[in-house]
Amino acid sequence: MRRFCPKCGKTITEGTFCLDCTPNKFNFTPPLIQVSEFNRTWHKGVWHQFGDLETLIISRVKEELKMDVPIIVEPFEFEFKKKEKIELICKANIDGKEVELPVKVSYRQCDMGEKAKSKYFEGILQLRGTNSSAFEFIEHELSKVSGKGIFISKTEDVINGVDLYLTNKNYIKLLAQKLHDKFGALVSINSQLFSKNHLTSKDIYRINALVTFLQFEQGDVIFFNYEPAKRTKPKEYFVLVKKMGKLITGQDLETSKPVSFESKYLKEAKKIEIIKTKVISVEPKIQILNPKTYQSEEIANSIIKSLEIDDEIFVVLTKVGNFIVGYPFSEDSEDL
Repeated sequence: MRRFCPKCGKTITEGTFCLDCTPNKFNFTPPLIQVSEFNRTWHKGVWHQFGDLETLIISRVKEELKMDVPIIVEPFEFEFKKKEKIELICKANIDGKEVELPVKVSYRQCDMGEKAKSKYFEGILQLRGTNSSAFEFIEHELSKVSGKGIFISKTEDVINGVDLYLTNKNYIKLLAQKLHDKFGALVSINSQLFSKNHLTSKDIYRINALVTFLQFEQGDVIFFNYEPAKRTKPKEYFVLVKKMGKLITGQDLETSKPVSFESKYLKEAKKIEIIKTKVISVEPKIQILNPKTYQSEEIANSIIKSLEIDDEIFVVLTKVGNFIVGYPFSEDSEDL
């Protein structure tokens, strides 16, 4: 069936009007999209957060067109660095016709970048007695909020630890609490008067969060004195630590029973060396070779796993007895 332009009568194959009579239904001014490495874009005088750069480009093109039409962004490469600027083409389908629309994208340092450059900080996370697991945890947690402008602006090594200068004081409190919940770290937070807002006359405070890690980790054996109740004699404990957190759980090596303690009671706990040795006798009682004296000695704790002569085991040597705490190539301590 033949189709005709309703305005001039010419034969057409697609659309409503012929090429000469097609009205200009849109005005398009190529947008300049300014972005920063913190996934923020400058638009209408305000910084806005965005997720994906291609999605942002499509959104801005539709905004300029004032139409919600399919947009295809041609492949492009863009690096978030100073003086970076590119031009690219977007293709839009308007009234059945493919239209090429130019777009400019450039780098612009945002307020968060300015904070990083100026070493801005709102508080200090003071880590003492840290371990590699804690640093990995902190890096992971900060990666979740980097898009919100929360980051370490300065790192300073100190005796027995490190100070991390962060850009958000409220997040310092939250991160300190997470370190307590995850590792049983002891936390002390205080505010320090820094300055005064000259516009509002309000005092400006910075936060100092002291986070002290316990000197042992999961899998260690510790010794400590604990007073279960007031006016009672402190009891000595030898514990195989099974889980870290605000509540430290483990196994009492003398009784083989599970025990748990609040981390604040274990700040003086001492780690006991775990030694690898061999079983030299299984009848009538299990005996091991003391690797320090080379004498045969009995095991004080009850053993569920069957052992044979020359089996390799991990032990701790204490004043109340020798305890098996594990077996090579096995992380399972439930079979002690």
